[in-house]
Amino acid sequence: MFKFVVFLVTFLALTSQALSAVKWNNPGSGGDKRPVQLLKKLVTKEITASELSDEDLCLSLKFLDLPSTFYEHQKRGLDCLAIKNSQKGWVMPSRDEAFKYLKQYKRIYKIALPSFSFDNSRPSFGNLKKTASTYQKLNQNFNDEFSEKNQISNRMQFCLDWFGSVKYVAENQSKNLDGSFGWKDDTLRDGFVICQGEFNQIYLRALNDKDILDQLEQMLLSWINNDGLRRDVETDNDIFGQILLFNKASIAIEMHHSSFGWSKEQNKKLSKWLNDRVVEMFPTDKRPISKICPTNTKSSEFKTIEACQNGGILRAQALLRVAIWNKDPELVEMAYLTFHRYMTGIREDGSNIADSTRGCAAADYNIWASQFMSDFLFHWDRIANPLWDTQFVNGSTPSDAVEYSLSLFGNFESINKHTLNKRWKNCDVYKAEKKQQASRRYEEETYYPRVSFSPYFQYRGYLINELKNYDRLSESTYTAQSGANYEVALIHLNPKLEEALNKYIAKKEEQKKQAIAKIKEQEKQARKLETAKNQARIKEQAKKIQQKKELLKTQIRQLENDILDKFHFQSGTQFSLASSIYQVPNSTLFVIDEKEAPQIRKVNSAEERKKIHASFTVGLMNEEKISSTRLIPKTISNFGSLISLMEYDGDEINQTTSIGVATGHLKDLAGGLAEINELASKNCGSLPGKLSKRGAYEWVFIITKTKDKQIVKQQDCVLDVFLSQQNQVSEFYKGLLMISTNLENYLNAVQ
Repeated sequence: MFKFVVFLVTFLALTSQALSAVKWNNPGSGGDKRPVQLLKKLVTKEITASELSDEDLCLSLKFLDLPSTFYEHQKRGLDCLAIKNSQKGWVMPSRDEAFKYLKQYKRIYKIALPSFSFDNSRPSFGNLKKTASTYQKLNQNFNDEFSEKNQISNRMQFCLDWFGSVKYVAENQSKNLDGSFGWKDDTLRDGFVICQGEFNQIYLRALNDKDILDQLEQMLLSWINNDGLRRDVETDNDIFGQILLFNKASIAIEMHHSSFGWSKEQNKKLSKWLNDRVVEMFPTDKRPISKICPTNTKSSEFKTIEACQNGGILRAQALLRVAIWNKDPELVEMAYLTFHRYMTGIREDGSNIADSTRGCAAADYNIWASQFMSDFLFHWDRIANPLWDTQFVNGSTPSDAVEYSLSLFGNFESINKHTLNKRWKNCDVYKAEKKQQASRRYEEETYYPRVSFSPYFQYRGYLINELKNYDRLSESTYTAQSGANYEVALIHLNPKLEEALNKYIAKKEEQKKQAIAKIKEQEKQARKLETAKNQARIKEQAKKIQQKKELLKTQIRQLENDILDKFHFQSGTQFSLASSIYQVPNSTLFVIDEKEAPQIRKVNSAEERKKIHASFTVGLMNEEKISSTRLIPKTISNFGSLISLMEYDGDEINQTTSIGVATGHLKDLAGGLAEINELASKNCGSLPGKLSKRGAYEWVFIITKTKDKQIVKQQDCVLDVFLSQQNQVSEFYKGLLMISTNLENYLNAVQ
């Protein structure tokens, strides 16, 4: 795959214990002179970047760009990132050199180019604000998924840091190094594989995140100004990776260009960069591509040709994008010829002759190819009459290809009749049962959204039905395959479609409002009925409550006496326990972990009834044994002070009580308990003064008993603030909420 000089070294004397001192012999032969042993160990995580010497670290970065080795080389202050340098021997081909076989193909088969016009071609997407609102309109969770609300992942940060410096796309750096046909779940991917998906996330997030938008712009400008993202001239194989990544870069430009405000000179550079990248993609294959695609898969001489599978239609897509952008008629012609030749490799049933042979990956690749073709025809429909029902060499049409791929959804193994046995060789767990990996992706990841074929559905006139059942509901469904979410573009380009969608959304919103109103009315009537029923029971309930309180006090006193009877005391000595259990019958257990008993003291205030100093965890009693001792987080076991406050409204039954925890004993709690408590107070208001400490946020209070609706509302608001943190502060609050009533009972019971 790669043509590099052999790097031969030996073990350094007396340093065999240190992996960083190991020199790597090259097992490769012929044109592959990579330090394969080193690369395999990195990909399979047998070694880490930090364990390598500077020399070995730089050696690995000549052939394999991993996030770990990239950041390690930066950390050490090294400058050996090979991918940022131009390859030697790279020469930009002329158009005559690039397209000579396509022109031969046109002459041999006498292919007529359909008429087209740039006159009415509008930008694919609208302005940034309109595009963002359309995404949100289709999926109300879009902004939550792609905005600054979500922390930038390590993978995305890596792409932001590394991808813009890439001068050329090194193909398949990590593929097959772990022994699989692609990548195992627990092995590392190279930067190009990582950024295939993460780059899509970047330009989608840029719709709502100005900082990411700025970084995306700089990444694109870096490629444009430095002639980056070139093809890999040191591979004899296909350049699928470069073509895929270029198409994704083109989608980002389509979507965001209007917001960049580039000068005429910058746009001139952009046009040249776009032209150069697509011209260097040709000729498609090493062998001449002037004949139709081979179709006899049973022949011993059958070989897959890149021009006839997903990589071929990706090239056609790239050509057409650039052709429309630069208003270049010759590129339109070359794009059509590339598409035409690709279509000669489609069977009558709509399957792709080459991609359908690919063992356990056949369904995956076939769907990809059809989706790439759908993207191509989206752009074709912008400048010419649709080709969806045009018959090609085998009598098949683009519509047939899409329908075949759609038929695979949930029925992926039906493609096995087209697969070749030899292409199941490296399929690992899928091989024995002849199972398609697409089946797992479909079941576990919802990986194949139907709406990715939106140009086809629009042509058929029922895209609105697909939008009503919109199935891009997760990050992967937006970024999988090409990452071109052209349903958004089609809404922009078709006012009638947008109007129909708006009417549907408005109708659904009205139905939702009516349903909510109905539920609220039902709840209101139910509350009235329940109130009427409860009126007669209030006095009886109050009596029972008082009886339960008295019984509880008695039980707790007896329990404490039983515990204390087991220990002897001398004058002046401190009470000591290794582990004591204070049990509230039929409830949660308090397990005292520290070596002193809970200290409870009365307070001379009418509202502050008692204070307690203790550390504890919580467990459940099952057949006189503690079955669980960690129902709530460790953070709950580290506070030092509790306080119980209360107020009356004239009736003991209606008393409101609270229990508070001092935050000063929880300074190490990650997330800042006091800060979040202050935020909750600002957002939700404070409790009445009798139920809270005045003028500070150093106490967290939870209401254990109340009938005051305003207080209930305030407590619900506070709960939402704490739970929104999704960290130790959130866990602490949940734990305190869980045990607050039992703490109140304990304080009430102990005199």
